[in-house]
Amino acid sequence: MSIFQLLKRHFNKNKSIVFIFLACQICSVFAFCFVFLYVSSIQSYNSSEQSISIEPSDTYTKEIIINYTEDLYQSYSENIDCIWFQSYYNQIPVKVYLHYNKENPLHLSAGNFFDKAPATQLPPCIIQLSQNYADFSVGDSIEIFGYPHEIIGFTSTSEWEVNHRSIEYISTLSDIQIVFSKSASSETVKNCILNVREKFPGSKIEISDNKLEFWDCIGSLECFLFFLIILLININFFGLFQYIIKEDLPVMRVFYILGCSTLKAISQILKEILVICAISSAIGIVLFQTVIAKIIHLLNSNFVSYLPLEDVAVLWVLYFLSIILLFIPMICIKYRKQIFPSGKVVR
Repeated sequence: MSIFQLLKRHFNKNKSIVFIFLACQICSVFAFCFVFLYVSSIQSYNSSEQSISIEPSDTYTKEIIINYTEDLYQSYSENIDCIWFQSYYNQIPVKVYLHYNKENPLHLSAGNFFDKAPATQLPPCIIQLSQNYADFSVGDSIEIFGYPHEIIGFTSTSEWEVNHRSIEYISTLSDIQIVFSKSASSETVKNCILNVREKFPGSKIEISDNKLEFWDCIGSLECFLFFLIILLININFFGLFQYIIKEDLPVMRVFYILGCSTLKAISQILKEILVICAISSAIGIVLFQTVIAKIIHLLNSNFVSYLPLEDVAVLWVLYFLSIILLFIPMICIKYRKQIFPSGKVVR
């Protein structure tokens, strides 16, 4: 009896159970897809911001660097999100923001600085969150580079962040970073790179497209939820597979009488399960890509509208791996108890 004959037998015997099985499998695929959509959306949000890193040689003074970056910003102001420099204060790395295109509360909460204070006030800064500054709070004044700055926030990163009005207090600037906006075209970025190379000949220039790795996108809570989703899916698989194993017991007993080995029986049922899962997963992924993901994107534009093909491939591998790891031990225990105990058939 072929795999498709076994499937046809299940379908003819109890159509409702088969449809419930497929529906549950499709919902399980939706859960897998959503986890990957969540991670892919975070990666997409970060990977679309290209940047240019410049390490100017010692021949460039602070005034020359500021003038050159000012020209670059004026030429590409609509396509550059921000330009910042690297400096140090008491061996602590400091980000000095020279230009930024627009204010974003999300960036402010994440530790990136956008100046909204009038020029008459103290130059603001964001201070690293550490025990050394446990007694400070937002609004306090702290001396950096010999001049007072107003603390507007704290960050968990290893860098301090100050705005463009602090540049006058800094003697040296290094490691220029030009961050492009998400709307910047590849042609615009290419032209800007050529312009940078003309202004900074002999300097080390690197182009990067920041992209978070998978484990950078999820924290401990997301890991727990991901594990919980897989656990619930496998519990769902366990109950549904029990039905298929029970229905196939009479057929497997006949196979045993005809000389079928344990390995052959397991592989036969495993193929049957994988065909069913392949059908349900294909339907689930197509529905998610064409309907569910687009609806999620409409409700929340921060989510991408579809899963990249590489994510779909990884999803499919994990999906079938979880099925195999769950199914093989279950079928081995079940069949050895009821069909192949000590070489005798259980009737």
